[in-house]
Order: sequence, then C-alpha cells, then structure tokens
Amino acid sequence: MSASSLPQSTPALQRQLIADARYELIPLKNVDAQIAFVPTGSAVSVTCSPAKGLQATLDLTAKILDQGHTAVPHFSARLTEDRAHVQRLAEFCRSHGLTEVFLVAGDAPEPVGAYDGVVAFLRDFLDTDHGLQRIGITAYPDGHALIDQKVVHETILQVDAQAAQRKQVVIVQGGPGTGKSVVAINLLGALIGRPHVEVEAVLVPVRHLELSRIGLDHLNRILRRVGRLHVCRIV
Repeated sequence: MSASSLPQSTPALQRQLIADARYELIPLKNVDAQIAFVPTGSAVSVTCSPAKGLQATLDLTAKILDQGHTAVPHFSARLTEDRAHVQRLAEFCRSHGLTEVFLVAGDAPEPVGAYDGVVAFLRDFLDTDHGLQRIGITAYPDGHALIDQKVVHETILQVDAQAAQRKQVVIVQGGPGTGKSVVAINLLGALIGRPHVEVEAVLVPVRHLELSRIGLDHLNRILRRVGRLHVCRIV
C-alpha cells in the first residue's frame, strides 16, 4: 500500500490497517477448528513447525486455499532435504497458484539435509519454476537470540547479491517500529562500500520531514561517502 492511498482520518486508517492485516496459523492439533474463525478472503501466513515438518505446512496451506483464503507458507531451509525437495516445494507453489512465500532458516537444532540457512536454499529455489511474485526472508532488525547480528547482516547481503544477479529487487518490509529503516540504511552503507557500486545521490522518502536528529545523524554517518542527501515528502 502506498502512502498516498492511506486514508487521512484516524478511524478510517485503523479500519484499513485491520482490513489489510495478515493472519498467522500454526499447524497445531486444533488448527482445523481455528480456520473457521478467519474472516473470508483473508491473507494467512502458515508457519513451519520443526516438530511437524514441512509437509504439515503444505497440508495446512492447501486447506486454507480450499477455503478461499490467500496463503503465504513459511519454508524452513533446515527442514529441506536436498535440491529435489526444493523442486517439490516449487512445484507445490506453482500447482497451487501461490504468489508469495516466506523463507526462514528454521528453529530445528540440526538441518535434516544440505541447507543450514536461507542463502543456499534461496539460490536453488530461484533456479526452479516456482511461479511466485514475491519471496520474503527474515531480517531480525532487533537481533536474534541465537544468531549473531553480524551473521544476519552478512546473510542479507548475500541474498541481495543473488537478487542483483537476476535483476530482482529486495524489499525491506514490516510494520511501524520493526526496524525497516535500520536494516535498509545499514545495507545501503554496506552496498556503497562495494568497489563496483557507484552512488551519486540517495533519495530517502519519508511521509513527514520531521526526522529525529538521532536518526538523521545516523543516516549521515552511514552515507558519508555519498555527499548529498535528498529528503522528499510522500503525498
């Protein structure tokens, strides 16, 4: 949703945000009963349980689609066995008309196959005929309890490099206050530092010009090699 399409009044904005909310279902024992409470035509994320495996996620995704919802399954790299398994996941996406999936490393203590994290899984997945429009990955802007933040940052850079090779776009997405700007600015700083990247100016779109002094100072430090900073208002 663009900023220009957002309603101007607070009640209208709240109704719009609720209407566009994405529900999340976990493949637990009582999940079939819970599906009945999901509003008709909703967007529903289907998580991946390390205990139940990927097949439970696929089965629940199919049920959600059968009931007229839009499903966004989570695929765990650590629960994927090999390239043939990746191919089967891609075939599921295409045959069920999915437009979006969300990739995670997963919480399994040990990988069941060749994929310890998202990067290698994504490389093989992008080589398939998956038919998707969007592929999401985790970013953890507030950090992760078990993963060092440097590892998270380097992983996102590797994902960005894969997207660049295929002339694709990496979108940092999330709700208010989830750290999108921090992730995006830090990635931009890292990309500017690459030898083959040339940047003449950076356009930072914000809805209001009242950037916090701390945020602006941080932005200027990250972009000190750029020389110019353009800030525009989105209307």
